[in-house]
Amino acid sequence: MSDANWWVIKTRSRAEKKLVEKLNEAGFEVVCPTYTTIRQWSDRKKKVEVPLISCVVFVRVMDGRINELYSFPQVTAILKEHGKPALVRDFELQNLLVLCGKWQEDLISQENYSEYQPGDAVEVVSGGFAGMRGEMVKNQGKHKIFVVIKSLQMVFSVVIPKSQVKLITKSSDSALV
Repeated sequence: MSDANWWVIKTRSRAEKKLVEKLNEAGFEVVCPTYTTIRQWSDRKKKVEVPLISCVVFVRVMDGRINELYSFPQVTAILKEHGKPALVRDFELQNLLVLCGKWQEDLISQENYSEYQPGDAVEVVSGGFAGMRGEMVKNQGKHKIFVVIKSLQMVFSVVIPKSQVKLITKSSDSALV
């Protein structure tokens, strides 16, 4: 499916897993980034897997077949940007998957500064977030990577030690890759 693109599909509330199952059965390539968390009820605690973004799944499909997705009852809409379905780039989806795989409440920070400046585009080259691209931001002695998913207009921030990133472009050279 080299001509296929990733699209953002909005689902009914709590229907993400069911839609993933139905789309897989129909032969679509589908991803719903999830993470594991502990939920507490009045009588117990339980580890549960929940979607990173509620009511959203990502589907890779050819442009001409995108309207077929409306035949699934769990689909409520296809996210649009400027009146057209919003396209998600491969690295943006990869960033979400890396983020979900390493989801933690307390991420290790390192206070040493490097030649990086706020706004520099960087890529994580080692550690749990390897492969993620983002923008370097300096905040209270910590280096942070902001993963920007432009199609969703969302920002995730993760603390990354400077030894685990490499420079892609300086902030004066160009915008985030």
